[in-house]
Amino acid sequence: MIGALLLAIYLDVAACVGLENPKPPPTLIIKSGESVSCRGVTKSGRCSGVYRRRGRRINVVYSTTGAFRHEYLHDVLCQVGRCSRKHREPEWETCGS
Repeated sequence: MIGALLLAIYLDVAACVGLENPKPPPTLIIKSGESVSCRGVTKSGRCSGVYRRRGRRINVVYSTTGAFRHEYLHDVLCQVGRCSRKHREPEWETCGS
């Protein structure tokens, strides 16, 4: 049931960006704790989720459901050639929350 929900979120993000045939979802690694390492992304070097382009992998904290959609959007934008760590694409306003 959880897998179906995550797939639905992923496909919704892809549709929002206009990607009709997305790759299969990236590997999702759910971690315990309050944060994951994301050096260079935040001042503290910790966040609730992080997308790794190499290997198409997402690390998220199990208690943070909002990170799934956000990290999936990173993956989908990379698929359409607009990878960015700065969240400047208009899709962050329309598809990211």
